[in-house]
Amino acid sequence: MIVNARKHPGFSNYLPTEPREVEKLPRAYLANLIYTIVGEPFKHWVGERMQERTEKIKEEQDLAIEMDPEIYAAFKASTNISGKFHTIIMLIIFL
Repeated sequence: MIVNARKHPGFSNYLPTEPREVEKLPRAYLANLIYTIVGEPFKHWVGERMQERTEKIKEEQDLAIEMDPEIYAAFKASTNISGKFHTIIMLIIFL
């Protein structure tokens, strides 16, 4: 993505002039810099990569589970489950 980011005006102003020094920059700095300058296209690109990784892990580790739709509907409608627990369960269901 840094190759595409370099096409944006002013991006190179925030990078060292030595290519070897660019490789030493923390990934978080580069990600923040790219998002600041490129914006939504970068956010969308990252989201796609995350989804691809999640799908790959889900398949490789056989993490998907099947749930009866009626049980799932009852589970979602339940008010006796804490918010934290509900989020964790929902993540497990959709992984």
